[in-house]
Amino acid sequence: MKPLVILLSFTFLSSNLWESSNAQQQHFDTGGLSRESFPEGFLFGTAASAYQVEGMASEDGRGPSIWDAFVKTPGHIANNETGEVSIDQYHRYKEDVDLMQMLNFDAYRFSISWSRIFP
Repeated sequence: MKPLVILLSFTFLSSNLWESSNAQQQHFDTGGLSRESFPEGFLFGTAASAYQVEGMASEDGRGPSIWDAFVKTPGHIANNETGEVSIDQYHRYKEDVDLMQMLNFDAYRFSISWSRIFP
């Protein structure tokens, strides 16, 4: 039997958590859940969506994506915001991996913009 895998959507707030001098000693309220509450082999993980986290929409040869055009149409996105910078995982991925390790995740499904691979 294959182990059940559930990826929790989690947006990293690297600058807030990581810059805390006590980041390695923080305890999180899990609402009474623990790893022992889940069956053996259960994997805890997180996932990201490129446009939501990657940022750097015009860096290193990335071409425009359908999202770049969509968000620039007035009325589609609140406050006319874009993902051009987002949480800047493009530059902060090492900090994010450190956070995943600190939070004891077993898996990470990352996403990279197709327009970065095929501009």
